[in-house]
Amino acid sequence: MLMIRKLKTFCRLTSWEQGHAIGALGLMTAVRIALWTLPFRWIRRVVEACHPTPLLEGRASEAQVCWAVRLASRYVPCATCLTQALTAQMLLGWSGTGSKLHIGVRLDTKFEAHAWVECSGRTVVGESEVVAGYVPIFTLDRSTLPN
Repeated sequence: MLMIRKLKTFCRLTSWEQGHAIGALGLMTAVRIALWTLPFRWIRRVVEACHPTPLLEGRASEAQVCWAVRLASRYVPCATCLTQALTAQMLLGWSGTGSKLHIGVRLDTKFEAHAWVECSGRTVVGESEVVAGYVPIFTLDRSTLPN
């Protein structure tokens, strides 16, 4: 029953939304597998190489990318904050939107880490109310993208 309801909901989306949802799902799956199997430095190089793509440039806003990432994260097993942040940064880069991916840590009662993405100084992926407690230790700055 649940699968039928999900399929009906998917069919109510516009063709643009369906395409972006499927694209984000595929990319997030690839990112999740890469995080399980490859050194982070290799993944970082791929993310840094994301340049605006003529087919996608200007076609997806920050809000639309965030929507697609949130949707895909419901269906990809172990879609951690890092998986979501890397996916969002790649999609934003392909659409020509600059962003910064941060990985931060905090030590409250235990050591914790969190990843988030900012566009124009606003947290767009990674829950802005959570981010405040973390100290960034790594930033992947794609705020200015080469053509």
